[in-house]
Amino acid sequence: MPLSALATALLQPEDAGDGSAVFNIARNLGGSVGTAMLDTILTRREQYHDFEIGAYINAYRPVVQERLQTLTNAFVSKGHDSIVATQQAYAQMKNIVRREAYIMAFDDAFLIIGILLLIGAVMVWFCQKTKAKESLAAH
Repeated sequence: MPLSALATALLQPEDAGDGSAVFNIARNLGGSVGTAMLDTILTRREQYHDFEIGAYINAYRPVVQERLQTLTNAFVSKGHDSIVATQQAYAQMKNIVRREAYIMAFDDAFLIIGILLLIGAVMVWFCQKTKAKESLAAH
C-alpha cells in the first residue's frame, strides 16, 4: 500500500487531498534535510579522518620514507626527473590519504544510517494498530 494512502487512511474523504499534500511536503522536506545532514556528516568525518591519518604521515617515519621512495622510483622509471617524481610521489601520498579518509567517512555515515534504521524499526514495535475501516464507517 502506498505511504500516502496509509498516511491519509484515517482522514475524512474531504480532508484526504489536504492530508496528502501535507504528507508530501513533509516527505520532501524530510528528504532534503536528511540529504543535507548526510552531506554534512560525510564532509566533517572526511576532514576528521584526513587530519587523523595525516598526523601519522610525516617525512621522519621510516615507513613513510620507504613508501615515498618507492613512489618516486616508480615515477622516475616512467621518465620523470627526480624533482618532478618526488613532487608526484607526495601528491600520490596525499591522494591515498584523501581516498582512505573518504572511505572511513562513508563507513561512519553508513553506521549512523544503520543505527537510525534500527531505532526506527524499534519504534515501529511501539506503534499502535488502528482500524481504519471501522473508524471511517463510524463517521
